[in-house]
Amino acid sequence: MKKHSYIIVDDDMAFIMLLKKHLEKFENLEFVASYTSTIEAAKGITKLKPNILFLDMQIDSLDGLDMLSIIDPLPKTIVISNSTDQMNEALSLNVFDYIKKPIESHDRLAIAINKVTNAD
Repeated sequence: MKKHSYIIVDDDMAFIMLLKKHLEKFENLEFVASYTSTIEAAKGITKLKPNILFLDMQIDSLDGLDMLSIIDPLPKTIVISNSTDQMNEALSLNVFDYIKKPIESHDRLAIAINKVTNAD
């Protein structure tokens, strides 16, 4: 089974820990790093080159859309955000899925992960 490395970018450390706990249930996923700063995240993503990015939209001085536009190559991205205001724009930037916080079910997360991992 192919392992897919992932990074989480969110300003809420409690949410990062919760999401990481959910993602541990997927044997084909491997945690690489998490960031609460977009600048640090952009550097880390460029250096570590994860397969998957879990990204919040409202983080700090740069938002998720800013990050999507500056990272190249962009990992397969799943947005997880409180707001759906930026959903259409994010999806137009080749985001694989957009999940509204809080994550209501493990099944919803599994659908998003299947989209990303089956896109190889």
